[in-house]
Amino acid sequence: MICKWICESDRVPDPKPRWNPKPEQIRILESIFNSGIVNPPREEIQRIRTRLQEYGQIGDANVFYWFQNRKSRAKHKLRVLKKNPKMLGCNPSKTRKEKSLVLVIILLILVLVWLTMKPVYFRVKTMSW
Repeated sequence: MICKWICESDRVPDPKPRWNPKPEQIRILESIFNSGIVNPPREEIQRIRTRLQEYGQIGDANVFYWFQNRKSRAKHKLRVLKKNPKMLGCNPSKTRKEKSLVLVIILLILVLVWLTMKPVYFRVKTMSW
């Protein structure tokens, strides 16, 4: 009887799965943050959560902690840039698609330059009989 009581009281409930925001939710949160709302009050958090729930399950705490973490990342980035102003020129936030697009454009420019500068012997000669 005692063992049964001790074993049952030691049970820990399964942890909730970690919130994984959808791309739409991140876009909305980023746009709100970039508009100047970096520390929304409770009522605003509830309105934001209601808006984000259209795209997936989310709680008030998720919104609150997202803004806290985002503000922390922004401050950290600012501190890093102040220590090393040379980093202002680099943009590590470019996506793989953006980088690929730049490479394709460069390749097209090189092909166009090559086509306009190709030697005469590459041209097809027509024979006159």
